[in-house]
Amino acid sequence: MLCFLCSLLFNSVAAPALTPFFQTFYNADGSPQTNVITLSAYPAQNIWTVVGTNAVYGGKTITLTPDTNGYVAGSISPNQYRLQFAGLDYNLYVSIPNTTNALPLATYIINTPVIAGAPLNSYALITNLLGYAPPLPTYAGITAALGYVPVTNNYPALTNILGFIPATNGGPLAYSQLPWAPPTNTPDGIVYALQYAPPTNTPAGIQYALGYTPPTNSYSALTNILNFVPATNGGPIAIAQLPYAPATNGFVGVKAALGFQPATNPPVLITTNIAFVGPNTTNTLYITNSAIQRMSTP
Repeated sequence: MLCFLCSLLFNSVAAPALTPFFQTFYNADGSPQTNVITLSAYPAQNIWTVVGTNAVYGGKTITLTPDTNGYVAGSISPNQYRLQFAGLDYNLYVSIPNTTNALPLATYIINTPVIAGAPLNSYALITNLLGYAPPLPTYAGITAALGYVPVTNNYPALTNILGFIPATNGGPLAYSQLPWAPPTNTPDGIVYALQYAPPTNTPAGIQYALGYTPPTNSYSALTNILNFVPATNGGPIAIAQLPYAPATNGFVGVKAALGFQPATNPPVLITTNIAFVGPNTTNTLYITNSAIQRMSTP
């Protein structure tokens, strides 16, 4: 018997879930509606309701007193209720679902009292038919429906849901996002990517890349790379460039080039070369003024 009483005691400790609500009421002229409101379970078959494992008695009335702005707030057990306004002839009917979301009472208003088997187009009816409160297009509604806080379109939320910092299309990139370290636009980055030091546009860079010092467009550089002094198209020509000594525009040079002494304009050399002087049988040669004249016999 004692154990049975203990079981009843402990099972009754857990209070039924209450649904929070709020609402601001107005008159047709825009002034706050501040009349006292009485809530009672409706219709009669809704006096007792089952919420989870609890049986809740709704026979007691609940009084709501709006403030000077017509605002009321509170919590109530899920059930069908009638709202009676003091001094007014019209009542409102609401169907409160089992939810922890604080929503306006206007969200739960139905046109007429719910009668079993007569589904109506209302939040409460849809909730009852679904067996849960459908999510509202609000942060709290979506979060409650999902059972977790959904990721938002911002940096902290994305990195938190991914568990790592994703690579971005700008700014520093985490090397961990790639299986290699990408080259950066710096000497070190380019050398690392190429695996060798590329030549720079300087003498030292070109010499390093070529493996030797290329000739420059100068006399000393060209003669050094050729290992001899090349002939030029002007000025003195070195005799060493030819296998022989070229003739120069002088007696010695011409003589050396011909291999003999050529005749010159003076009479002595001419007579020496033609081997006779004076008339012959038909013609007479006269040497005058270093010129040879041939004249016919009179």
